Amino acid sequence: MEYLDLDVTTQILGYIAVVLLFISFQIDNRKSILGLLIAAMFFLAAHQFLLGALVGAAANGLTIVRNIIFRYKNEKPFLQHFIWPYIFSLVLLSTCVLLWQGWYSVLPALAVIASTFALWVDDTKTIRLLSLIGPLLWLPYAFIIDSLPTILIQVVIITSILIAMFRFDRKKSSET
Repeated sequence: MEYLDLDVTTQILGYIAVVLLFISFQIDNRKSILGLLIAAMFFLAAHQFLLGALVGAAANGLTIVRNIIFRYKNEKPFLQHFIWPYIFSLVLLSTCVLLWQGWYSVLPALAVIASTFALWVDDTKTIRLLSLIGPLLWLPYAFIIDSLPTILIQVVIITSILIAMFRFDRKKSSET
């Protein structure tokens, strides 16, 4: 019975992340997007940790720190330095090597690096466009770790970004 409870808890944490991620890209405000992504990554990291997917959990844990720094980059001059995305990329790759579980360990690290550069920009249109790269790297990892919530998250991210592009970016393009 105890195992079943842990399995249910693990899945619930993943599905909470799915909902938060969907909502995040439906907002046309950079700080709000990042705030919801911070919350979603907390739940996803916990889900993946409980599955034993250590590199994925660590990548999402580092994503929380990255998103906090990026959320406040326009308010604090030292957070505006161009070096931040490169620092996070180095830490992600180092973590991947330290927690190596096989060739697929590189996938979440590369996915988070791609999203790091996407979220560094201030323009929400560019954030959405560049954010499509990460899910393509997370999807095979999600299948390997057998995480339906992680698979759903990638589908939700892609769908949500495409919806938001239609809602916001099409309108912005026609205004110029």
